[in-house]
Amino acid sequence: HSLCRPRVIDCRVDGIQKPAGSDHHPDVAQLFVPTTPVDNRLIYGLVAKGINAQGLFVEGQAPGADASVAFINVYIKAGSNYLSQISRPINGFYMDRCTIIGQTFTTRTLAGRQPTKISGVIRKCIFQQFVAGGGSLDNCVVENCHFIEGQPYGTSPTTGRIGPLVPGDANGDGIVDFEDINQVNAHWGNTAW
Repeated sequence: HSLCRPRVIDCRVDGIQKPAGSDHHPDVAQLFVPTTPVDNRLIYGLVAKGINAQGLFVEGQAPGADASVAFINVYIKAGSNYLSQISRPINGFYMDRCTIIGQTFTTRTLAGRQPTKISGVIRKCIFQQFVAGGGSLDNCVVENCHFIEGQPYGTSPTTGRIGPLVPGDANGDGIVDFEDINQVNAHWGNTAW
């Protein structure tokens, strides 16, 4: 049994902006499949904040389904109107302990393309908003996820606003660092909200 190739492990992205004058949008993590379906892909421990881009992007015209695609322990905090999206079929999809805030995560079929049908598991994730398009998740187990906005999906969902995800994370970016110390220092001694 071989390791997943290609793979992204423990990567941090700080700030992505669309270049001035560009007609194309940037992506944090892209699996674009123009001719041959992907097989055995892993993105693990990706942290992306301050992005003006699509978070996760899986799309392409290749006939057939992708296989064995996993997103595990991914944290994306976006400040844009872009989407995180899957727009092609995947067999053996696994998404675990991922957080996508500041943009909608969607599964959808694009015009003129094969139907997006995903079989696998989405579990213990936090979504700003989640939109499952047209039967795309009929063969996918979605369980124990949290939905900040919109309609909850799957079994045992929770909904509503969330507090800091990481103890000590004063600015809510998912990482405890000097920015949090600066936030605390700026408000030191305050007694009212």
